[in-house]
Amino acid sequence: MRRWRARRPTAVGGPRVVRAVYPQLLMITHEEIRGLLPARTTGFRLAAPTLRDPIRVGDTIRFSLRGTVADDAALVAIAPW
Repeated sequence: MRRWRARRPTAVGGPRVVRAVYPQLLMITHEEIRGLLPARTTGFRLAAPTLRDPIRVGDTIRFSLRGTVADDAALVAIAPW
């Protein structure tokens, strides 16, 4: 897997579905994130725990990532789709 580093948050378009909500992690089913990940369900770390407060299992969202997927990618922004 290539290392991908975003200096600024990178918006990930297209609908993504929340499958599980944990204190510091969201499990999200997503389509391919070009240059990053194939279509699958991935656990993404939250940059701030308060980001998960309005999110529920089954919600369709869009989000922005910062960091590297292999090491420290974190969700830095979440919005309803």
